[in-house]
Amino acid sequence: MPRRSSDIDLTDYVDYFTWPVFLDWWDWRPDQSVSVVGAIGSGKSTLITSILPKQQSVVFFGTKPVDPIYTRLIAQGYRHLTVWPKATILEKHPNPGPRVLLWPELRNLKEDVARQKKVFGDALERIFTDAREPGHGRVIVVDETRYLIQSLGLGKSFLTVLLQGRALKVPVVSGAQRAAWVPREVWSEVTHVFIFGTRDRRDLMSLRELGGKVDPEIVTEAVLSLKEHEVLYLNRVSGRAAITKSPKVV
Repeated sequence: MPRRSSDIDLTDYVDYFTWPVFLDWWDWRPDQSVSVVGAIGSGKSTLITSILPKQQSVVFFGTKPVDPIYTRLIAQGYRHLTVWPKATILEKHPNPGPRVLLWPELRNLKEDVARQKKVFGDALERIFTDAREPGHGRVIVVDETRYLIQSLGLGKSFLTVLLQGRALKVPVVSGAQRAAWVPREVWSEVTHVFIFGTRDRRDLMSLRELGGKVDPEIVTEAVLSLKEHEVLYLNRVSGRAAITKSPKVV
């Protein structure tokens, strides 16, 4: 495991904010993708849903059979769809609304994977294609990136959107329990990264490859310093870093 360096004073490199102050300070433009890494119970999913009001058009991919996060999204006004709307002669670029929870109906283990692969695969293609028309870009949120890439086999489509969607204003919010479980592009090709505490050697080594203006030594030192529910924020473009505490469920 990488050791903490006694020569680094984090206060020289990292800002410290409460969550409300951080959210007001943080600037998230509609062409910038976000990645969040955190173990179960760290606050990853709550953080993701808390930043989404900063964007006008969002589709959240619901990959789990049951999740209280989905129930809260619906209560907040997200439209629940089981499939993405198909183009028609009269409506070539159907718009299901500004905030959508795409949550396929799940019936049994044998059929669920095939159904999810088709629903999410079609949605990725449709959203990416429709975004070529002005005003049709939207944020794609994948809370379980590893599942989408590995279990559903949608890695190629997902990475295409991640790498090319910026120009179309189709940013991606990617969530993962461990940095080492997903392709390096999930961390190295986004603008904003949120990292919850970890001491896993593989995860720390993966996060040291963020690139941009981020100092890998600061990343390691800061991540190892995090307390429960604290999160390190990094801007790969500017190099800015901050530590805050993940918001509580409301």
